[in-house]
Amino acid sequence: MPWLTIDRRGRSAVLACLVVLVGACAAWSQESKVRFRDLCDQYFDEGKGEDIARLIGFEVPAAKVTALKYKVLLYETGPDKKAVEEVVDPKTHAFKVGDRIRLSVEPYTKSYIYIFHVGASKKQVFLYPRKGAEPKTVDAATPVTLPADGFFEFVHPPGQERLLVVATDKPVADLKVLGSVLGKHNDPNATYTPEEQAIKKRLNATVEANLKSYQEKQIEKRDQVVRFRDLGGAQDQKDLAEDVKSRKPKSATLELPKANDGTLAVCLVMDKSMAEGPTSFLVTIPLISADGSGIGVGK
Repeated sequence: MPWLTIDRRGRSAVLACLVVLVGACAAWSQESKVRFRDLCDQYFDEGKGEDIARLIGFEVPAAKVTALKYKVLLYETGPDKKAVEEVVDPKTHAFKVGDRIRLSVEPYTKSYIYIFHVGASKKQVFLYPRKGAEPKTVDAATPVTLPADGFFEFVHPPGQERLLVVATDKPVADLKVLGSVLGKHNDPNATYTPEEQAIKKRLNATVEANLKSYQEKQIEKRDQVVRFRDLGGAQDQKDLAEDVKSRKPKSATLELPKANDGTLAVCLVMDKSMAEGPTSFLVTIPLISADGSGIGVGK
């Protein structure tokens, strides 16, 4: 390639040009990501959340839309000894023992919110609502913060745990059954009672992580759904639109992370018969540490 065989003066000019081009491409990719997420936020602000379906390849608006924004806030002490909180993406951030966090869940549509914890030891418990408390609707733009006082701290033993956030348009009649379903989520060997099957059938789930496994892709085809996370650029948006147009799924879920502003999770129900009944939206928040993960409530 002739342009590589140049003298030192030419090399400097070409390198400078390449740096500019690489910087411009990176800026474009980030700008494209922000534009799509901001456009979705704008649609909700204008009461047109259903039209997000058109942005990802559907020909008509969604029959029903459910959305929420979640933030994992990492609590740290700065050089000046003052406490600060940083928003981190739990699906890409590596936690360590001793890290302290809080969770904020903010529905974009009026919903009943349930937050379920599966620990590293497999212990399972509802964090919200607490045992014995009656579930109440949470208005749009009203955050639910856990813990309300203090923080969660990563402690031993090592392992992996998850927070499962469920947003529903109708209250769940039996929390014990919902908890059983959530505890079995993504277990390929799990069996379900008829009552559990009824709840599981209505759960529209987001992707577990940034990259989807072959098994997850096959499940999407079987269940006539599409799940996507982090539309980072024009190619991602094009791939999603082509998938939607070719398969015409009955529902779609999106996760759109944004630096310092958490992740917007959106569920679009396209099938009108599904939208007429109660629907549930499931968002999985993994909490993984390289040297241990188990969270305990601290003050």
